[in-house]
Amino acid sequence: MTLPTSQIPITAGAGTVTAAELLSSKYYGTPILAGPKGHLEGSRASYVLIIPPVSGTVAAANKVHFDLFNASASGFELDVHGIFAMPPLDTGIAQALGIRFDLFRTTAIGTSGTTVGNDSTTAINTFTALDPADGVRPAGITCRVAPTGGATTGSWIGQCYLVTEEVNTSHSYHNQWQNLIRYEQMDDLRNLRVPENAGIKLVQGPVVIGTPNLSFRVVFSVYAP
Repeated sequence: MTLPTSQIPITAGAGTVTAAELLSSKYYGTPILAGPKGHLEGSRASYVLIIPPVSGTVAAANKVHFDLFNASASGFELDVHGIFAMPPLDTGIAQALGIRFDLFRTTAIGTSGTTVGNDSTTAINTFTALDPADGVRPAGITCRVAPTGGATTGSWIGQCYLVTEEVNTSHSYHNQWQNLIRYEQMDDLRNLRVPENAGIKLVQGPVVIGTPNLSFRVVFSVYAP
């Protein structure tokens, strides 16, 4: 844990003007929180990578479903807040087994597959800014759906299982909110950081499960290191 390295003196009628609230004859400071990089909380450019259940997302043993890569000259680092894997709940699935996913760091960009664009107006693979004022994601941050090469494995950093049964008594209704990298009551954990010249990829396990088409959601923020 890192403690603050400075302080602000507050003297009635003088000194630095600081926001405060008077309650029961005492002044209480009203701070604005900042993250470990000094950015005001909620001020970093933030994006969602959406991969819907369309062509190219069918389940398959040992398949790399997507890789997200941050190029060496992007000028940014990524904090990944959430990774979600979801089955389609509007399609009948005769599938008794769950699907295993492994999350890896990567040391090289993926190749081939389908490159993801920006701000699609239809339900296809896309990057979208959570605040339109942030504009499109930096050009050095890229994603490929079902890459067939590259995406060299670095380290294994996570695993989850996805239940695909669509009936409303199934756990699949909760899977869409199952975050692969963040957990309840662990808010003090760091986010998954992706520096320049690094990335992440999500790989299906070795069990042969060929249906259904799957969807994925990745939520992240960017900042200049």
